[in-house]
Amino acid sequence: MRGIKHSENKRQEFINVARQLFFNNGIGRTSINDIIHHAQSSKGCFYYYFSSKEQLIDIILSDELNKFYEEIKKITTNEESSLCKRFRDLIYSVLVSSTEFKFIKELYYLQDYPLRNGYTNLALNRCTDVFSDFIKECQAQQIINIRYVWEITNIVLWGIHNILRKEGAAVVVSEDFNHILGVVEDIFNIQPGSLQNA
Repeated sequence: MRGIKHSENKRQEFINVARQLFFNNGIGRTSINDIIHHAQSSKGCFYYYFSSKEQLIDIILSDELNKFYEEIKKITTNEESSLCKRFRDLIYSVLVSSTEFKFIKELYYLQDYPLRNGYTNLALNRCTDVFSDFIKECQAQQIINIRYVWEITNIVLWGIHNILRKEGAAVVVSEDFNHILGVVEDIFNIQPGSLQNA
């Protein structure tokens, strides 16, 4: 039993060290040797737990996305807020989370484009699934009137993703948030001002 606990602790230590190095140095600038060195371990031990650096990225990305989805779920299920207020909070959460969830932001800087695009697609598609469920609820309450909910939601999230990549979240949140809300109102056919005034 002690060996199993020690084994799980070492595996988690590799994950924690990799997460910290990815945040501090960037995913592309962190090697397996860096992780092994900071975990004070060996290559054999690393490869006992993980087949590659990409497997570590998968584990950490999954963990970060789960945290983000939990945050989204709290917003979408908050019965004390109006649907418009929850929608506004969702948009804000996506903008702010790009800085809070540094690992997801780090994906932008991966030099391996197929890998970067694969992870970015995964993150945005899973996010679209969660948003789409909420938007269908808004449709049922006749706040939103659109067809192709998943597709339009995905386009909006990709747009926000590209804005954040170019401008950075701090600039967007402080200067452009109401403009973004206005565009979202237009795209989702929401009465003008409903999100901005929520």
